[in-house]
Amino acid sequence: MFDILYSHIEPEYKKCYYAYKQSNLKTDRKTIVHLSFAEFIDKEDFKIRSRNIAFNDYTKRMTSGQPFNVITLVVANDFGSNGKAIEKNLVHLVNSLTKLYNLKIYPSSSIPENIVKKLKEVCWPEDIDRYEPDYMGLLHTILATKKSFGRNLLSVCFDYDYDDSFNQFFKYYHIDIVDDPKEAVLVTDKFIDENRASEIVGLQPNVVISVDDGCIWETPINDAPMGILRKNNIDLISSGITKLGITLVADNHINNLRTVEQTFKLIETTGERVESIWKMVLEKRINFNDIVSEITKAEVSSNRFKLEVHDIGVNTYKA
Repeated sequence: MFDILYSHIEPEYKKCYYAYKQSNLKTDRKTIVHLSFAEFIDKEDFKIRSRNIAFNDYTKRMTSGQPFNVITLVVANDFGSNGKAIEKNLVHLVNSLTKLYNLKIYPSSSIPENIVKKLKEVCWPEDIDRYEPDYMGLLHTILATKKSFGRNLLSVCFDYDYDDSFNQFFKYYHIDIVDDPKEAVLVTDKFIDENRASEIVGLQPNVVISVDDGCIWETPINDAPMGILRKNNIDLISSGITKLGITLVADNHINNLRTVEQTFKLIETTGERVESIWKMVLEKRINFNDIVSEITKAEVSSNRFKLEVHDIGVNTYKA
C-alpha cells in the first residue's frame, strides 16, 4: 500500500519523522507532500501513528477515485513528558527536509498558521483559506449522516473549538449543537488510542467523526481501540473521509487539473460518498470505519464494498 521513503528517529534531540509514499501507483500527476504533526510516545508508537496518517491519505485516493500522488510526511512535535518541540527547531527541521528532498508541501489544516507562515516550500493557492476545504468536507459529512439517519434534527457535539461562523449554517440545516455527546454525533480532533476509545464509550455517542489526521491507533494485527468502539456499536467516520478537501485543493494547485470552482464541487461530493457508505452500514450492520478500511485495502485484499463512479462536469469521482 505504501513504503517508507525516509525516516529519522532521535527523540533525545526531538528530531523524529517518517515519510511514506504510496506504492505501485500508476499516475501521471505530480507529487504532493502532506505535512502532518504527531505526538511521540516511543519509537514503535510513533511509527504506528505515522502509518495511520499515511493510511488515511491512501483512503482519500481509494474512496474518492482521484489518483493522488501523495507523500505523507509526519514530524513529531510533542514528546509527552519531555515537552513539546521548540517551534523554531520544528520549523528548521521541516525547512531542512523540504530543501534536502526537494519537496513542495501542503500543511495539514491542523497545523497552526504561525508555523505555516515560517515554512519555505508551501504549495497552496493564496486565495483559498487553508481551513475552508476541510470545513466543507466535515459539514457535508454531518449533513449526509443526518440524511442517512432520517432525522429532522441531528444533535452534534464538538470536543474542540470550531468556527462560530458555521452556527448559522447549522441552524439552517437543523443541526443542534449540544454540549453532551450522549446519543449524538461526536466530532473530535483527538487521536483515538485505547484510553480515548474508552473515554468515548463513557460519553455514549452514536457516531464519532474524526478530523485528526491519524484518526485511530491501529496496526494490521491490532485494532484494540476500534474493537472498543465496535463492541459498543459506535460508528467511526475517519479523517480519510472528512479531510479529503485539502488534498483535492493541493493536488489541483500543483497539477492544474480544473478550476477552483470545479474542485470545490468535488469536495461537495463527500456527502454523496458518506451517504453511500451509510447505506452499506445500515444494510450490513458493519461499522462505518470497517467498510472504509476494506475499500481502502481493495488493491491488496478482497473487498465486498464498491463505490460507483460518477461524473460532475469533466471530472469523475466515486460515491
